[in-house]
Amino acid sequence: MLLRQTHRIKFITVFLLLFAFSSSLFCNSSTNASLSSFQDSIEQKDTAKTINFGESIHLFGAVLSLANLCLLKAITKKNKKFSEMLDQQLTKENILKNFAYNYTTRLNATFFHELGHALASKIFTGNPIDIHIGSASKQSALIKTKQFSFNPLLPMRGQAQVILPKQKAQRVITLLAGGLTGCLGHFLYKTIAYLYQKKVSGKASVHPLSFDYIYRRELANAFIPLSETSDAARMYQLFGFNDQFKILAAITYTTEYILTAKNIAKKYSLPFDEAAMFTMVNAGLEGYFQLDY
Repeated sequence: MLLRQTHRIKFITVFLLLFAFSSSLFCNSSTNASLSSFQDSIEQKDTAKTINFGESIHLFGAVLSLANLCLLKAITKKNKKFSEMLDQQLTKENILKNFAYNYTTRLNATFFHELGHALASKIFTGNPIDIHIGSASKQSALIKTKQFSFNPLLPMRGQAQVILPKQKAQRVITLLAGGLTGCLGHFLYKTIAYLYQKKVSGKASVHPLSFDYIYRRELANAFIPLSETSDAARMYQLFGFNDQFKILAAITYTTEYILTAKNIAKKYSLPFDEAAMFTMVNAGLEGYFQLDY
């Protein structure tokens, strides 16, 4: 009983801190992201301080999520249905399969997302393709070429150095190209996985059209302003919407968590705070591991 009460106090505190932190990032994102402002030329900040800070935040979030997952297992032990769901996914074999699948799918979607921006920019402006996956700059990348760099630590992070066209319609297409191409790349990846599984075992656990979190993220990035630096926010800025996104982004992002947590709480008869913690754990592990529910 004391553990549960302590957990609720800690959860509320952490939730409020994360909400405040994410809101501050949205409001001050121009200092932390090279694509934060809508300019004719989008240039990258090649500074080690910004890169290391961003990478540390992502990795720290993943480690914290693992710690919270252990706490969540202890707290929800008496809920048979929920515990069985966790235990089934957290076997050694399933953990490795889950990591391999989610890491490669997130990496693939990120690459296609940035490739979409880069190709659209090249078509409209002739700007050479320059893509960074897993880091904000070639400075921290392990693999570096003239047009591509890669850091394996952060498969969910990527940037394309582009010059935005002058025509509004072409700018919109350049911004939409990221999310839509990311969805296309994810569909191709899942199709290959589906065909391979069918050939090897006669059945497949992956269907190309199953609407998973990567499809949701890519489409949200294109059409819903989950953050001020999202493609959707910058696209809507073209039509005169600016400061509204600083508040709207935080509200939208938090609402998504609440609705997901409510669905999980209802499905497994969990208290809302435990379902919300599960949702935050999944978000923190994104790109490395995802728990099905």
